[in-house]
Amino acid sequence: MVRRGGRGGSSSRWIQRHVNDAFVKRANLLNYRSRAAFKLLELDEKLKLLQPGMRALELGSAPGSWTQVLVEREVETLAVDLLPMDPVPGSRFLLGDFTDEATKLEIHRLLGDAPLDLLLTDLSPNRSGIHSLDHVRLVDMVEQALLLARRYLRPGGTVLTKLLEGEDKQRLLRAVRQFSDASIHKPPASRKESSELFLCLRQFDPERLDASTWRTEGLHAC
Repeated sequence: MVRRGGRGGSSSRWIQRHVNDAFVKRANLLNYRSRAAFKLLELDEKLKLLQPGMRALELGSAPGSWTQVLVEREVETLAVDLLPMDPVPGSRFLLGDFTDEATKLEIHRLLGDAPLDLLLTDLSPNRSGIHSLDHVRLVDMVEQALLLARRYLRPGGTVLTKLLEGEDKQRLLRAVRQFSDASIHKPPASRKESSELFLCLRQFDPERLDASTWRTEGLHAC
């Protein structure tokens, strides 16, 4: 259990900001499950990521707002999260931790042999309050997501993943540019005070990935 004693003023300010947030109001109006839907919509408007008929694996999908956008764009989606999520009609959902072997086996069963066009995640680790530690944890999750991309993404496919601003950012960019065209974006729906960024890897090349240094050294060390 997380104890919140002594933070009444901070919690009240967060609730007030949330209630008055324009993206929250738009999400409620358009029946999106969270304001995060607009991050993906804005990224898609800029990067042209989503096309009808694509196949996608979405990691960390709960509560499902990105899944809703994917379904609207007619993207065949398998959504995965260790938290329960109400079904999004037109998609499939798997309850589990994508880093666990049992979940990986179920992902493989559900995806079959047909390659994916897109792997995406708005996932964050549980925040510790220590920014450097949270950044390291998120980079570790990016590494795990890239291993799934290596297995399922078609050559030339796309990975979209959350990052946090941190000292490893440039090092990570150098690492992923060994096997993709990488760019970093902050959509308008991402709060200005937030350290979150989104890393887009296009022209994903599994052969270049296998030859890169990150597989042996990790993204932190590249």
